Amino acid sequence: NRGIYTRYVTSYRLTVNFPDDGFWAALDGENKTGRSVSFEAMGVEHRLEAALYRTTGGTRLAFSAWSDGVADNPRVIRLNRDTVLNAVYRVEHHVAVSSEIGEASGEGWYVEGSTATVSVTPSIIPKDFFTNHVFEGWVERGRKAASSAVYSFVVTRPVRLTASWRTEPNPVTLGILVLLVVILVLVALLLLSTGRRLPPPPPPPPGQA
Repeated sequence: NRGIYTRYVTSYRLTVNFPDDGFWAALDGENKTGRSVSFEAMGVEHRLEAALYRTTGGTRLAFSAWSDGVADNPRVIRLNRDTVLNAVYRVEHHVAVSSEIGEASGEGWYVEGSTATVSVTPSIIPKDFFTNHVFEGWVERGRKAASSAVYSFVVTRPVRLTASWRTEPNPVTLGILVLLVVILVLVALLLLSTGRRLPPPPPPPPGQA
């Protein structure tokens, strides 16, 4: 008699929860989108991946970790029971910096509540022989946010900063011009004083005592 063999395959449910709609998760390449998605899988190792970011304007939610403490994304997960995982995200805001001249730095994504530092170098740039561009301040939404070329602030929202510049006389050129004027005045005074001197009287004619 031939025996009848029955093989039982145990599968488990993996549920991934997100903080909001519009996120996706993939298990072994099977992709699902929603605030909460579920997969049926056997009790072996699987590759789990979730959306790294969800961006809205200048703010985004960035993947931070899984609720079981694993930070890798994608990650390997072994199922031995029905499992629920929460994908944890942090809020980040974009800081944009720009300047028509010089080199602006500090642009990027910052975690909400962290400190951003922006800067522009150099703060004085020659415009021509007579004038310089001088950094005046950081402007946001038409208002002056800071006067220093290096500016630190706590990020609570998206920020767009523009470097403002003014034109001032070049102090080196100004000093050279002042020195030239002083030299010219001294030369003129010297010539004037020389011209006012009277020549010595002629000697008396011969035979006169």
